[in-house]
Amino acid sequence: MTKKSVLLVIGALVLVVLISALGTIRALRPSRPDLSKTREWTLVKVEQAASSPREIRIYLLKHLSSTWDPYTVEQNKIVVLQEEKPQEFMWPSDREYAAGWCEVVRLSGGRAAVLLFESPASLRIVLFDNGRFVFRPDKDELLSATDIRYTGTGRDGLPEFAISEAGATRTLRWAPESGFAEKLATSAKIGPDTTTTRSSAHTIR
Repeated sequence: MTKKSVLLVIGALVLVVLISALGTIRALRPSRPDLSKTREWTLVKVEQAASSPREIRIYLLKHLSSTWDPYTVEQNKIVVLQEEKPQEFMWPSDREYAAGWCEVVRLSGGRAAVLLFESPASLRIVLFDNGRFVFRPDKDELLSATDIRYTGTGRDGLPEFAISEAGATRTLRWAPESGFAEKLATSAKIGPDTTTTRSSAHTIR
């Protein structure tokens, strides 16, 4: 074999090795999480009831980028199971959010409010109403400098929250029609020496 032939063989082997290495790198390169794959999601909460909607499942996907992986995906998926096929909700791509603590509040008329805390100071509420999901960023999102405490439901069955700021505690209520509103205590005189306190609400803008 001539020197030229040897060089050609070596060159061909080097090319084969480079092509193989490139294929391996491409195969190992991280891909964006596939939201359609069940394995990508973590089940956070399952809430069941005898009435419709009979089951609500809430999932979390929090995938952060790194030096090797360029993709960041923060997402929740709400799945409502009724007699018909399951209905799903996810955040729009421009409003990514990944809540790890969730509560479900059953409302009148077969409705349900899903409370989603991404952090102690960040809350969104998604309403499921007659087969459709409703989320209004200007009414259903609450951000605070301090923790938002879910205190349960009021006498009207709607969720209420407490926020402590500068030594004072604010009480907020969420309603399907108006979103978050602050409850204000007002006193009404009912007798010569007796007063009663009642709560009203005004919308947070």
